[in-house]
Amino acid sequence: MVGQWQDGYLNISLVKIISKMKTHKLKTVQPFFDEVSKRNKTFDLRRNDRDFKVGDEIYLQEYNMMYNSFSGKEVRIKITYILTDRAGLDDAFCIFSFRIMQFIDGAAH
Repeated sequence: MVGQWQDGYLNISLVKIISKMKTHKLKTVQPFFDEVSKRNKTFDLRRNDRDFKVGDEIYLQEYNMMYNSFSGKEVRIKITYILTDRAGLDDAFCIFSFRIMQFIDGAAH
C-alpha cells in the first residue's frame, strides 16, 4: 500500500516513488561545467535517451574533449523540472532544471 490513514492523517510511504528514481553520470564540457559550478546555469538540454524524471540524481562530470578524459570534478544535481513535447523542441530531447546538491573535487593535485 502506498499510504494509509493514521490518526486522521494520510501516512504516505515514499518507497515506491524513491525506487523509481535513477542516478545518471553525464559528461559535461567547458564552459558549461564552470557555469554550473558558479550556479549561473541551472538547466540542461539533453537527449532524453535515459528517460529522465523529476527527482533523478545526476553526476555532471567535467570532461575534456581534447584529451578524451575526465578531470575528476563533479557536481551532483537533482532534477526539479522537465520540459518535453513542446514546439521547437525535438522529440528526442528534453530540457530539465536542477538543484545543486554537492560539489565533488576528485581532481589529482
